[in-house]
Amino acid sequence: MIMTDEKLYQAQQAIEKTMNFIRRTCRFTAHLRDEMHAGKKSETILTGENNYIGLMAECWFGLRYCLPVDFTNKPGGDGGVDFRVGGRTIDVKGVSRETSLSYVWFPEPKRKHADVAVFVRYNLTFDWCVEMGWMSVDYIMENYNSQPSLNDKLARRIEVNDLLPLSDLEGWLPELTDGRCL
Repeated sequence: MIMTDEKLYQAQQAIEKTMNFIRRTCRFTAHLRDEMHAGKKSETILTGENNYIGLMAECWFGLRYCLPVDFTNKPGGDGGVDFRVGGRTIDVKGVSRETSLSYVWFPEPKRKHADVAVFVRYNLTFDWCVEMGWMSVDYIMENYNSQPSLNDKLARRIEVNDLLPLSDLEGWLPELTDGRCL
């Protein structure tokens, strides 16, 4: 099938409309979460742009693998589990720093953690995300020491070069590719 200029334009318009809907939904949900957590002990992690960046990262991962994103607001958060696939749990971490992208922080879990941590870079210029990589959370816990992070919360600093590509995650968890979209 040959794509005409008009059909290409219509497809681009539809994609942009969908992206704007995703951005508005993430902004609205982030605002509700900010209000829910205002004044709470963990406020430094859960407020400001962090909720938006986290939601955008989850949407990127969800779109890539045709997985539903949970936009519900829970008083205790999602417990570090954003997706469940093939009996495994995945925690998607949005990273927004425009500087020093040589490392990422994985927060010290307060309870049972996910099986996998996926790191996604949020690009402020394009208001969208790109893949950084992934790592088993058990591996993170066994091989990276806990230390104060940028906001003085305990976290584990991981070199970006240590992260594995998502293609490796697809091999480890083949159920991911069952409904792959992108």
